[in-house]
Formats: sequence, C-alpha cells, structure tokens
Amino acid sequence: LPSPCLEAAVEGAMDGTFSGVITNPIHKEAWYRAGKFYPGHTEYLVEKTSSPDHAMMLTSDEITCSLVTTHVSLASVPELLEEKRMLEVITLTHKAMSMIKGQPARLAMPGLNPHAGEGGLFGSEEIELIIPVLEKARSMGINIVGPLSPDTAFLPAIRQNIDAYICLYHDQGLIPLKTLAFDLGVNVTLGLPIVRTSVDHGTAFDIAGQGIASISSLVEATKLAQKLTAS
Repeated sequence: LPSPCLEAAVEGAMDGTFSGVITNPIHKEAWYRAGKFYPGHTEYLVEKTSSPDHAMMLTSDEITCSLVTTHVSLASVPELLEEKRMLEVITLTHKAMSMIKGQPARLAMPGLNPHAGEGGLFGSEEIELIIPVLEKARSMGINIVGPLSPDTAFLPAIRQNIDAYICLYHDQGLIPLKTLAFDLGVNVTLGLPIVRTSVDHGTAFDIAGQGIASISSLVEATKLAQKLTAS
C-alpha cells in the first residue's frame, strides 16, 4: 500500500472529514522498489475510490491539457486510443472546464501523427479513430475542434480560443504545459468522488536542501482545490 499519510488523506476525503486531497510529488521508482506498484497517485486514487471513468487534467492560466493516455510507452499509444476512453476524457474535461469557466467549454484535440496524418499520408489513426470520436462528441453537444496538426495546435492564436486540449499521450500535453507554466500548473484528477489536486512537477532531488525550490505550483493546487470544493 502507499504511505499511511496518503491512505488517511484519501479515506478522510471519502468520509467527509476533509474537503479534498492535495498531493505533493512522489518518486515513482522508489514506490516500485518498495513494492508499491502504482504508476502514480492517479492510478492509486482511481483504484481506491473505485472510479473507472477518470482523467488526468493539468491546468494553468496559460493552457489546460487532459490526457487520454498517461504513463505508458509511446509505442503503446495507438492501440490504447479506444473510442470509449477518448469520449470519457472529452466528457470529463468538458464538464470540469465548463464549471471552472462558468460557460460551455471550448475543447481541441491534436492529431497523433505529423500534420494530423495529412489525409492518411502519415498515418490512418486520425481518419479511422479520432475523427469519428470527435463527430460523436459534437453530436453530444460538446464544442471540440480537431484533429489539429500537433506542431501548430498550441500556438497563441489558437490557444486564445481553446479552454482545454485533449491530448493523446503524456508528452503531447505536458511539453507545452510545462514550457508555458512550469511553476504554475496544477494536476487535477477528474472523475473521482473526491477533489484531488496536485503539483505538476516531480521531486526535484537535484535541488533538495538548497532552499531554492518553488512553492508556486503547490499554492495554485491549493487555490484550485478550494475553488472546486466550494462549487
């Protein structure tokens, strides 16, 4: 099992003792070596709260990204792009961002392949998987554009019209978010019966004990948790 502190925090949030849970980074390799076989907090929380429908969303004032796949190899991504999973992330993100923004959210999905497949020249996933899912989401009343060419999807001119991106794999979402808002991003687990936010950075052992670590992401995670628990 994970640490007693995490266990107590989650159980307290579930029974109403706490309003929510705010987590700091864990060292995933250390967890594995200690026999705690969870890729991260998110996977543990999903199991602990029996929440089959869930999504990892990372948000900031600059950009927000939800992930269809998370801690898996890049080679595994195409086979994991199932309609159910993509729609799950789209609907959870739409609901969360509509609540946060106070109006229907505007979503976008970058393609998987270079230039979003260029009509099938550079891959067929957009035609066979992604476009049908986006059409189904639109039929459900969700405002979502795509598939966008990944190399231009995050340009300022596009970002200004998008509340959240639905990214197909970890680095597709995390690279732009950490480039634009490394110290200010917040990780939110969508679909849980409890509120859970977290910092968007790792343990930073390389600067431990030097008094230079930033608390900005933790402050933002606390602010968002307060907002979500009050809504």
